[in-house]
Amino acid sequence: MPARAEADSNTEFRDRQDAPPAPMAEKSIIGTRIAAYACMNTLRHSASRGFSMVELLIVVAVIGLIVAIAVPNLLNAIQRARQTRSVADLSAIAKAVSMYQQDRAEYPIQTPLGNADFLRSTLLTYMGSFQATDGWMRSFQYVSGGHEYTILSYGMDGVASLPYTRGSTNLFNADIVITNGMFLQWPEGVQE
Repeated sequence: MPARAEADSNTEFRDRQDAPPAPMAEKSIIGTRIAAYACMNTLRHSASRGFSMVELLIVVAVIGLIVAIAVPNLLNAIQRARQTRSVADLSAIAKAVSMYQQDRAEYPIQTPLGNADFLRSTLLTYMGSFQATDGWMRSFQYVSGGHEYTILSYGMDGVASLPYTRGSTNLFNADIVITNGMFLQWPEGVQE
């Protein structure tokens, strides 16, 4: 009988190894798989939802801050470029008027103060191209009795700003004035 008892215990042991797992272990494996699938599904779902309202508000606030800083500087740079162009064009016209005076012993005559566009044909031989408008697309003004001349731009506002300072200015609205080849009033430094 001892041999039979030993055979029975071996069979029981073999049967336990071949037997399916206990129901409790099966439920825990299935539960783990379901939980993992649910977690992946939630992650996949939340990634496809887009941005939250807070994230969008932060982005809009940052863009607004950048615009608030950049736009005034950009506008100032545009006005400064127009002013610089006006100074360069006035200087070129003044040089051409001086060359005309050296050849003819007098400056081109125009009284009273008026549009400098009439100088185009007069100064054609002294200038390759003639720009009769300032950076703000308004005509330069010119006046001369023949012995002295003044040419000017009314600045950003397009209005005469008398009296002239006889020096540098820091206003975009200030006139830019050349008299007899010398700047009487000109922009310099940071402009307002």
